Amino acid sequence: MIVKKYAWKELSNDGLLKDVEDEGSYYSRESLNPYSGSFDTEKKAIDALELWVESYKFSIGSNLTLVTFYEVNSGS
Repeated sequence: MIVKKYAWKELSNDGLLKDVEDEGSYYSRESLNPYSGSFDTEKKAIDALELWVESYKFSIGSNLTLVTFYEVNSGS
């Protein structure tokens, strides 16, 4: 079974897609992407970005991109 997933990445100045840096205080870091590393739907990814922008609007990079990838799950 093939499952479509989504994750936010940042396009760096050297042209690479890198993980978005965690934000927040030293003891309370938050990630834009979920702990699992990806979202199940594009809507969930966009909703998470909207919350992220509300919380960290001054530290958001302008080169964020939503990457779509496909996981292949063996078995049922």
